Amino acid sequence: MLKQKINQSLKQKLSPQQIQLMKLIQLPNIELLERIKNEVEENPAIEDISFDNFDTPDKNQQSGDRNDDFSDYNNINDSFNFNQKFNKEGNNYSTPIQYETSTIDSLEKQLSIRDLDYKFHQIGSYLIGCVNNNGYILRDINSIVEDLFFKKNIQTTENEVLEVLKIIHNFEPYGIGARNLKECIEIQINKKKSDNIIEISKNIIKNHFNELSKKHYQKLMDELNINEETLKSAIGEILKLNPKPGNLNNNKLVQHIVPDFSLKVEDGKLDLSINNSFIPELKINKKFREILESSNEKNKELIYVKNKLDSAKLFISSLQERNSTLFNTLNSIVNFQKEYFLTGDENKLKPMILKNIADDVKLDISTISRVANSKYIETPYGIFLVKYFFSESQSKSDGSNVSNREVKNLIIDMIKSENKVKPLTDTEIMKQLNIKGYNIARRTVSKYRENLKIPIARLRREII
Repeated sequence: MLKQKINQSLKQKLSPQQIQLMKLIQLPNIELLERIKNEVEENPAIEDISFDNFDTPDKNQQSGDRNDDFSDYNNINDSFNFNQKFNKEGNNYSTPIQYETSTIDSLEKQLSIRDLDYKFHQIGSYLIGCVNNNGYILRDINSIVEDLFFKKNIQTTENEVLEVLKIIHNFEPYGIGARNLKECIEIQINKKKSDNIIEISKNIIKNHFNELSKKHYQKLMDELNINEETLKSAIGEILKLNPKPGNLNNNKLVQHIVPDFSLKVEDGKLDLSINNSFIPELKINKKFREILESSNEKNKELIYVKNKLDSAKLFISSLQERNSTLFNTLNSIVNFQKEYFLTGDENKLKPMILKNIADDVKLDISTISRVANSKYIETPYGIFLVKYFFSESQSKSDGSNVSNREVKNLIIDMIKSENKVKPLTDTEIMKQLNIKGYNIARRTVSKYRENLKIPIARLRREII
């Protein structure tokens, strides 16, 4: 016999506006502009958008009388001008866009002037297409042979592919098309005019690359029978080579950072504004409202109009709430880190986690995270990703807490001033920090060093 049960459970379900708000909050201004353009194109209920003249919105359009049933359209949600409330200074930031020359195109041009038959030209073109952003071809040669057969109907061999690859290795920038770092810098060093130091450099790369990468300098000197000064000169030549000759962009659009916020310091006061001067004003289409208000019949056309009006109202309302959320969040962050923003001294940054701001502005931590991870702020001290100002705390021996950024800066300073012949180990850094009053363990020093992308002591060693 079946037993029936009734279970009660609480589930949080986001409203359509909350979902849309979360999506809009994640967008930086440039992507927001694209989103607005798309919405205007898709929804005829939104009008009066001039993408050619963003800074001259019509603020005086009158709206007609409305029936009580649709009075919710007769309010601030009918129009939205980003500049009315949030951009106090009316800052005009350009949105610089540039196209860079494609290295792929350059390689194709160099290939086209080579005296190659059709088959070898096709192999070369395919190899160029395999070059990654750093300038390397990481695919297995045998796989390339198979692809040429199945995708291009070109029957070839590994030897033929390698023959064409050697031709590409003579293209500029030198090192392009290499299959690993060793081959990349070996191609480049072989292009240099030969002398004693260059020949030693070639020998190091070809026969002692492992010792070089691990900085086993004494072993290199013993095996090559050279003194420290000669080794230093040879390594100096190697360091001039480019480990990433590609720097490819393939004619992709390069978009510069446009700050989402601007912070000014004037007479000891902080002035925060949202950079929305190039975002247009949105309004509800008057004709759509009139159709909805004048018709008493329900038909497909009326349903379509109402759906579009509802969607337009939701979108404009979400934009309003987005700006309010962003401004309140950044204002809370600025107030929390007021000492830093007044002085620019990183040591004034206080430990601050997402929960601190979430509690202050009464928002979910995930919302604060979306703002912090995708928005930039321009300050008198530079342009920063908002999450830069968040950090965990680190205790001191006097019982006070400081930002772990302060500790990281101390680690950076120690490593900058260390003896490069005998760099500081993580244990030695820990001891120096302990002397300065910071209660920190060696593993924490290691974690911070790795976060800063600083290699271990042995790999920082240099020949002076």
